[in-house]
Amino acid sequence: MHGQVGSLEDSLKSAGGARARAGPHRGCTFPGTFRMKLTVVGGTGFVGSRVVREGLRAGLRVSALSRRGVPDQQQPALAGADWVRCDVEDTSALREALAGSDAVISCLGAFGSDAHMRRVNGTANVNVIREAAAAGVRKFAFVSAAVFRPVYPLVRGYYDGKREAERAVESTFGQDGLILRPGAIYGSRAVSPSISIPIGAIGVPLNLVLESRPMRALATAAGPLGDLLTPWVSVDDVAGAAIAHVAGGEGDGRAGGGEGGGEGGGGGRGGSAKVLEWGEIAPAASAFRTAAAADLALLWDGSCPLCSLEIGYYRRIDAEKRVEWVDLTQSADWLDAAGVTRDEALALMHAVELPARPQPQAHGEAAVTPAALRVGGSPPRVLVGVDAFLAVWDRLPGWSYLPPLLRAVPAARPAADLAYGFWARNRWRVAGRIGGKPRGLARGSACDLNDPGACGADSGASSGKH
Repeated sequence: MHGQVGSLEDSLKSAGGARARAGPHRGCTFPGTFRMKLTVVGGTGFVGSRVVREGLRAGLRVSALSRRGVPDQQQPALAGADWVRCDVEDTSALREALAGSDAVISCLGAFGSDAHMRRVNGTANVNVIREAAAAGVRKFAFVSAAVFRPVYPLVRGYYDGKREAERAVESTFGQDGLILRPGAIYGSRAVSPSISIPIGAIGVPLNLVLESRPMRALATAAGPLGDLLTPWVSVDDVAGAAIAHVAGGEGDGRAGGGEGGGEGGGGGRGGSAKVLEWGEIAPAASAFRTAAAADLALLWDGSCPLCSLEIGYYRRIDAEKRVEWVDLTQSADWLDAAGVTRDEALALMHAVELPARPQPQAHGEAAVTPAALRVGGSPPRVLVGVDAFLAVWDRLPGWSYLPPLLRAVPAARPAADLAYGFWARNRWRVAGRIGGKPRGLARGSACDLNDPGACGADSGASSGKH
């Protein structure tokens, strides 16, 4: 079965979205910079789709291989990837699909009969590893699994297959290989464009217990049974750690070589593959995200006291600097760049998705500027109201489980829209009474849209600055 390639938008338009169709590679270009091509095997799955998303955020050219070809649900965060329908057990089709790749991440895995699990988790992954090396792929990451000894006899083929693939990564890619061994993986699973299953709502609080000192001591004392107390790992951290290896890594901070990888690549390489156990995955992902540029800008009203308190809290917990916090009283030029009027920005919260950079941000590098919003002349994607808050919460520790909950619980999202709409229309009344003492909002703030006579004297936030 030969691979077929197409963009997500084209694929979903053809055959009712059931099959990918031929088409050119798409995505932003960065003149004068190297753009690594990443191929994600199993790219439509739970973990694989997150790897695709993180790869796009990192500015990579991403190709996703799977039997399905395209994901079941269209997600804006996956736009720009190429979706390839390919049977990885068909060596000729796999070789064609991997051609020109600089890095490969395999998320291939399955449960079922013992023979099926050995074939998919082991033989199929080994085939991917060998063909990747033959294609000159520079870096390889494999999503394996931590062994839970009490359940090993029940799914022996699953674990034996994974270990067979690990040995192939070690012998084929050496120090250019990465093996990730998470236990249970949590995160939201999309079941429709607007609904997802909030597994993170279980994983986040559960991990607070599993990672506590008493529980870790109990796990150690329990011997093999203690494996069942292994903390869960966020799917975003698994994806981030894998992307960190192929796009960042060690040394000069990116994979070497030109487009299409290097010559040869077949024989074993020096050194040992890096292995990340469950406790090492999150720190690796966090370090990479911290080094990268922010991928979202939040436009907020700096003349609003309550807004300042809220944004101040968000900024303190945004340790990875994933959001650019834009005070419109100081940086009004963002409005024109985002295509948002002053009145629109003051009436409702707006967030702007920032273009990906082709490599991690260097230490001390300047923050994203408004001029960078329109890459290739295309307008940026702007999120308004509750959508803006969901995008911010997705990127903040302790809050990322809330967006899936709002999307999963029936009527929760409409209720949130109504509540925020009411608050947005009336916040100027509350904001003017911090601590029970009247405090007029400055002109140029939201009060101008509601009751200009109630506005205080001009501060630095005069309407002329917007």
